[in-house]
Amino acid sequence: ARRGLLAANPCVRGAVRAEPQYFARGFAPLPRNYRHFALTSRGLAIGFPVEQVAPQICYGATVTVPYSALRPYWSKLGRALIAGVREPR
Repeated sequence: ARRGLLAANPCVRGAVRAEPQYFARGFAPLPRNYRHFALTSRGLAIGFPVEQVAPQICYGATVTVPYSALRPYWSKLGRALIAGVREPR
């Protein structure tokens, strides 16, 4: 998620470079940092609230991580949930 967001969002990238001691903590592998998510047809969409990974001027940030990057980490239930994701009508 961090790599994808930093590559796609220059505002977040600048904030993390300018103040890594503050904003890099928002990417720590803690459940509270990744509680805003959705299973989409393109991958796992993760939303970061305002000021979690960048200052307020960047607004909230989102990134979609492709399922292929996460496949090694899915449990049996996770694989079943992903298999049920469909394109919206």
